[in-house]
Amino acid sequence: MMRTATVLGLTCFLAGCYSPKGGLLPGPKSAQTYYSTPMEPVTIRMTDACREEVFFELDVPPQQQFSYKFVEDGGDDPSQAPDRMLWGLMPIGTKTGRLRNTLSVPAAPCRRVDYYLRPGPETVPDDPAHRLRTDDRSGAGLVPASTDPNIYDG
Repeated sequence: MMRTATVLGLTCFLAGCYSPKGGLLPGPKSAQTYYSTPMEPVTIRMTDACREEVFFELDVPPQQQFSYKFVEDGGDDPSQAPDRMLWGLMPIGTKTGRLRNTLSVPAAPCRRVDYYLRPGPETVPDDPAHRLRTDDRSGAGLVPASTDPNIYDG
């Protein structure tokens, strides 16, 4: 049991833990997460407060979570955007995984993150993996007539 907890803890530490409360070890350098639901759809806007310019805005789709983490250094402009932001969209409740998107961002004293609720409700986008049922024209799988005495027999 102790070994499982240790492995889980190391996995969360190395891959990142995502939850609205800050994950396993919440702090200013840990990943942040916002949930978007059909009744409370969320928009995230990040602004360079030193220059009053929006550098990132995202309407988070319902039933998705937006997770992000700021990393010091690694930005493409040492004066205007010296840091990086790693971010990703995932299904609500995802606790671990890689943040695969990157963006150069202003330094920490100039960043402001704004959280907005859009008017709801919003419909949940269709899952692209979901396939609609099609009927087989050969006659297999037809619904039995209600007068069939064996209607519930397989």
